[in-house]
Amino acid sequence: MSRPTADKRSFSHTHTHTHTHTMNEHLTHHLAFHRLYYAALKGATITAAGVELGEDEHGTGNDCWPTITATLANGDKVKLEVSQDEEGNGPGFLFGLPMPTQEETKEKAKLILVGIKAVKEREEKANA
Repeated sequence: MSRPTADKRSFSHTHTHTHTHTMNEHLTHHLAFHRLYYAALKGATITAAGVELGEDEHGTGNDCWPTITATLANGDKVKLEVSQDEEGNGPGFLFGLPMPTQEETKEKAKLILVGIKAVKEREEKANA
């Protein structure tokens, strides 16, 4: 499965150690990393939110990757991709947002299909 953007850098904060950590030390290290990593979002401004299609495990492009574009407090612009893990093995889901109703979802799906049809028609005219 691949992420929808051109950025193919793998992300991992795992380290090879020559000594053994206790579970408590590992958890503390893991917690410290994530607190520092997500602290970069403090004071950020979300400028866009959406979904991009990415390839699923069958290469069909059927995975929906949530994306959030933001400007960090230091001025850097970032595009956040919500993944199920640090390796980008598939899209993830953010909990806590208001859930759209079934009717809202149906209406949005209709609009998406109209847009897809319009693009296909333009492509057909251009290729004719």
